[in-house]
Amino acid sequence: MIDDANQPTYKRVRKAILFTDIEGSTHWLNDKGPSVVFQALEKHFNLLESSFARYKGEIVNRTGDGVMAVFPSIEKAIRGAVEAQQKIGVSRADGAKPLLLPAIRMSISAGEAYLVTTPGNIQNYYGRVCAEASKILDLAYGHHILVAAEALIKEESSRHALMADGIHFTNVQQIDHKSIGKISVLEALYCPGASILSNVTSVPEISDTGFIKPQHISLGSPSRK
Repeated sequence: MIDDANQPTYKRVRKAILFTDIEGSTHWLNDKGPSVVFQALEKHFNLLESSFARYKGEIVNRTGDGVMAVFPSIEKAIRGAVEAQQKIGVSRADGAKPLLLPAIRMSISAGEAYLVTTPGNIQNYYGRVCAEASKILDLAYGHHILVAAEALIKEESSRHALMADGIHFTNVQQIDHKSIGKISVLEALYCPGASILSNVTSVPEISDTGFIKPQHISLGSPSRK
């Protein structure tokens, strides 16, 4: 007889899903050694956790040198991501005690997900929104925050609130995935205190919608692993 108390439960929820990954982590481990790397990783995870928590974000999984986090909205996820990237930039530049960490890349999508709770109250999230965020991460390089365009465009008030705080968006490309379908991807451009614009060849012209007007923006693309 099956004990229902030991069966997983699930419910549908609307959430923003964020993934992170450290760029060049394999080379970093080989170069610095496990003692330095794993100590820096713990500081890194603590920094992510505190940055995300300010916007009601929660890390639900560690994915090797990255994390999967969940937020109540796409606006909060983007704000949490920007704050984390800025803090990482400051920590790496600390002359007295720098955080010896390569660049971080992030991806975000939002929509309906399944919250699954297993015995022991262990929770995880599944569904298209998770797959989208994970797939978008493949396009990102260091310092990038990539966002599923459809999820953001639906939230006009959030987009304008982000724009008012200096966070704008430019088109990156469209993914055509065999199981997910087409995903249009935006890059968040943020300042001050961020290094993401350090390689931009010209100042972008921003429309009143918060999106960068069509033009070429050249960003660095170092090796990811």
